[in-house]
Amino acid sequence: MTAQGPDATYFAHLAEGDWRIQKCRGCGQHVFQPRVMCPSCGAEAFDWVAPSGKAEVHSTTVIRRRAEQGGDYNVALIDLAEGVRIMSRVEGVDPSDVTIGMAVTARLTEQDGETIVVFDPAGKGTQ
Repeated sequence: MTAQGPDATYFAHLAEGDWRIQKCRGCGQHVFQPRVMCPSCGAEAFDWVAPSGKAEVHSTTVIRRRAEQGGDYNVALIDLAEGVRIMSRVEGVDPSDVTIGMAVTARLTEQDGETIVVFDPAGKGTQ
């Protein structure tokens, strides 16, 4: 399935190595997942802005896999400093060492030929 609308714009930015989220022109709120209408004020005009990359782990879980399948990894809900939440993972530490409230920093990486957003413990990664 090919992304369309605002999702297509989001993924096009990522493909260029440029992480952007929406910021509503009506109320100034940041928005994620990409949308056609602001959930705060209903406006339909957005700018695409670069988030700071500063964030905090909201929740986390460890997905257990056999070593030959790549080993364990975590899935986390991350609260960006801009006030939106994104699902991703924290790298650079053992998956079971990721904790709620942990300060993290965004980083772009390649996975299966696509650019994705992941997070590192604060001070270890760069955007």
